[in-house]
Amino acid sequence: MNNKTLMTSIVTGVIVISIAIGGIFLILSPPQFDSSFTFQVIGGTVIDFTPESHMAEIWNQGYNLTFVNIPVDVNRSTQYSIFVVNINNRNLTILGLESTESYQILNKTCLFLSLTSNPSSFRIVEVISGPINQISDGFTFAVIGDTQGFSIFYENLVKETSVDFILHLGDITADGSEERLGDFQKITKNSNVPVFSTPGNHDIKQSNSTDLYENFFGNSEYYFNYEGYLFISLDSTKASFSDEGLKFLELILGKFPNIPKVIFTHMPLFDPRGSDNDHALLNKTQSTQILSMITNQNVKLVLSGHIHYFNHTVKNGINFVTSGGGGAILYEPPERGGFYHYTKVKFNTNNINITPIVLTRPVQSTDIHLIKGGNDTIISLHDLRSEFPILQGNSSFQNQYGNWREYGTYIGVSVAILANKVGGMLPSQILEVESWDGLKENYSFPVIYPNDTFKTIQGELVLAFSYNNTLVPNWSDGYRIIFLPSDGKYSNTDCLTTSPPGEGCRISGRSAGSRWVKYVKYLRITGEE
Repeated sequence: MNNKTLMTSIVTGVIVISIAIGGIFLILSPPQFDSSFTFQVIGGTVIDFTPESHMAEIWNQGYNLTFVNIPVDVNRSTQYSIFVVNINNRNLTILGLESTESYQILNKTCLFLSLTSNPSSFRIVEVISGPINQISDGFTFAVIGDTQGFSIFYENLVKETSVDFILHLGDITADGSEERLGDFQKITKNSNVPVFSTPGNHDIKQSNSTDLYENFFGNSEYYFNYEGYLFISLDSTKASFSDEGLKFLELILGKFPNIPKVIFTHMPLFDPRGSDNDHALLNKTQSTQILSMITNQNVKLVLSGHIHYFNHTVKNGINFVTSGGGGAILYEPPERGGFYHYTKVKFNTNNINITPIVLTRPVQSTDIHLIKGGNDTIISLHDLRSEFPILQGNSSFQNQYGNWREYGTYIGVSVAILANKVGGMLPSQILEVESWDGLKENYSFPVIYPNDTFKTIQGELVLAFSYNNTLVPNWSDGYRIIFLPSDGKYSNTDCLTTSPPGEGCRISGRSAGSRWVKYVKYLRITGEE
């Protein structure tokens, strides 16, 4: 969480309380503010602003969006064109517009406002969408997690019209890059209903903070009210909650003791599979503390992803649902919840219905694309097995926590030999490896063509097509880039030692596992010849 989230005021230390159609909403989250932009925004973030044309695009993050007009030295007649996206345009109420201002509903989730600046004093314009003040006969929302760039399930889900909104439980990308966050945002703009997300650990891979994510989607910790229920997003990207995050939760629980609540976050408090398969918050003392905090606080449901499977467990009278089957590789067999899915949740008075919707992932092509200088050479699995020297060996890698992962027998082809197939590489060139889910990783010349010192440490760089005698596509991680050191262990120290500047483990927060790219589709040689 950054300093923006610690602010509790919008103007000179004043906490603004917004009264909307009988509902009171305490503004705990700060405004997202661009110093060149006239308006502060509460309940959303400015994702694009063009000063010359006085045009802005706002990403909505709930059902109560507020613009605060800050005094500026401009002509009052200056018009601002504001596009609000990811908004529910049903039952829309807009408060505070002047006679010269107008709005237009462009589609189900996009609103256009024409606003004017005010040089003398601030004022508030509120955009209120949807029935938000009392519990109705029922409403339904969809939950999906861990899509990690595999977009087909999500692209289909945003077409859904039988739900009121969608919650995404994080790991919306594989690598947290600006490009992939932008891809997710583009898909979401086509949604029939609003999508509210919480960040996952993969979404901060490149920056090791939520700043980039928040530039696209607003605060990582926020809440919104819908039909008498409070939905609370908590940031668990670092496998724990920050002190500020705990204070945020404590404040909301204290302010709204009687309102039924839903908490959604990426990592579960506890792994439902038990400690032998621990894939949850690392600090178990904190997990116990949070469970105690939310018990007897009218928390009806806690949603999380991170574990790539489905589970519904009741603990301390609270429904805990893990829904991580949105596209990334599954962690369990189908009979234990390891199936691709999203989850439908229906709330009726004093009743919750939780239903996983089973999905079938299309089989990925087993062709590899070798690209150099605009030429695309396609290599099939049959080609790899019949036309190139085969390498085989045991190997594993160390993850960011120092644990060893994916030990087994790998079979594949030297990446150097594949590069030679299309003319080889120069020392100044880079091999860019891209997965079908959009993740990219760069490998420099000395990693692909290692000298004796590097080869002793890292072994050969290999495109593996088989793991423990399972071939792609049945080996769902493959194709995969792996290292074959003689000791069968590619450690974080090995990665750091053999990573050129700006690459691999030389990038903050990276581990040896980040070099073992899954789902490889493209090998692209870049740079001048």
